[in-house]
Amino acid sequence: MKTAGFRKVQPVIDHISFRKEGFLSLFLEDGRILYIPLECFPGIAQLNTTQRKQYHIADGDVLMFDGDNEVYHIQEFLGTNLRQQSLYTQGE
Repeated sequence: MKTAGFRKVQPVIDHISFRKEGFLSLFLEDGRILYIPLECFPGIAQLNTTQRKQYHIADGDVLMFDGDNEVYHIQEFLGTNLRQQSLYTQGE
């Protein structure tokens, strides 16, 4: 059985930044950094600099912005299909 990697680690958002132009950077508690192209999330892309600083992280896996009505779950950024993931881990 594999023990290396992040297979059994629940991703938890620690904080975010917009330092890299055109990208949302998600910093996870386990040390990973995800660079998300803003073109994939137009609601976030349209936020101005001030609005981008007004964000909230709920339960470590939900991201919300004051200037955007959308609620973004970490799985949307990871691109993980929860159904496939649960089917895959059932056989362990």
